[in-house]
Amino acid sequence: MKKLQNHFEQEILKYRADFELLNNRYQVCSSFYFILYYYNINDELNQLKLENDKLRLNIKKSDIIGTEIEKQMQIRDSEINKLKQDVHLKDTQIADKDKLIQKIQTDIEIIKQDLHKEKQLII
Repeated sequence: MKKLQNHFEQEILKYRADFELLNNRYQVCSSFYFILYYYNINDELNQLKLENDKLRLNIKKSDIIGTEIEKQMQIRDSEINKLKQDVHLKDTQIADKDKLIQKIQTDIEIIKQDLHKEKQLII
């Protein structure tokens, strides 16, 4: 009976040792997987931060480009307005010259008529 009891106690100790070994392995694996999971999550977080930074940089670049385009458009609008003013001025000058030409032509006609009358009087 004593042998049997010793045998059972040894088996119990053996199973307990196996259990402790398995439990330790589980704890180690569990910690390892937790660390792996943590680093994967941390890596994904860093990747997302990097992508976010890239997107913010692209937005800033787009804003800068947009601002430059707006400035160029304002410059072009100013140039267009200046050209419109120049065209209006030239149109006004042309109209004034047309009026002057018409007046000169009218004056020439009057002078011709006066000359014709004087010619008639001389004859």
